Amino acid sequence: MEKLLARLERRFGRFAIPNLTWIVAGGMVAAFVISFGRPQFLDLLELDIAQVRAGQVWRLFTYLFLPPSTGGPIWVLFAIYWFWMIGTNLESQWGAFKFNAFYLLRILKT
Repeated sequence: MEKLLARLERRFGRFAIPNLTWIVAGGMVAAFVISFGRPQFLDLLELDIAQVRAGQVWRLFTYLFLPPSTGGPIWVLFAIYWFWMIGTNLESQWGAFKFNAFYLLRILKT
């Protein structure tokens, strides 16, 4: 597996998004804050294949910014902090490309 990842990194490494965890966690916080003023905003971010087929292709990416919907605001912020903490540590250990590959596999699993 390590050889495959090294080969892929040599070929596609320039496309890796550095600080991906910061981007996703920041998007989650922004969506969470906006949802206080406009709760229907989160409906625009959900992954709805019927809406994607109707032309709303942004939903293929924006569902990643949906904040966790468990508990109250404190628990949501704690979950985002936990995601940020684990993600930044993984990215610093693995590097941007391997973390992006891991995150991409997580997205495809969804």
